[in-house]
Amino acid sequence: MVEVHVKVRVCDKCRDVKRPIRSYTLTEGERVVERDLCEEHARPIEEAMAGESSILPQAPADVVTPKVAAGKAPAKKATARQRRGPTKTLTVEEIEALKRT
Repeated sequence: MVEVHVKVRVCDKCRDVKRPIRSYTLTEGERVVERDLCEEHARPIEEAMAGESSILPQAPADVVTPKVAAGKAPAKKATARQRRGPTKTLTVEEIEALKRT
């Protein structure tokens, strides 16, 4: 007897097998949520990423955005650092021993 297992990813909201999905990873502080969503249900996320969403707070109209002084180059964005894996947890005794060395 032969067993065949087929894994199908569907939208987490509508579970429609016919709709193509995209995977999203949302983070807030330490909290991480992963979702598979179709185009319809991912629309709020896509709009937020494009800056067109009503869920993002908008700056008041009377706020003036600062401008870069003439002759100064804008600050460079920091490059994303690769994660190294789980952080090792140390006891107080281990930390004290490391301080002594």
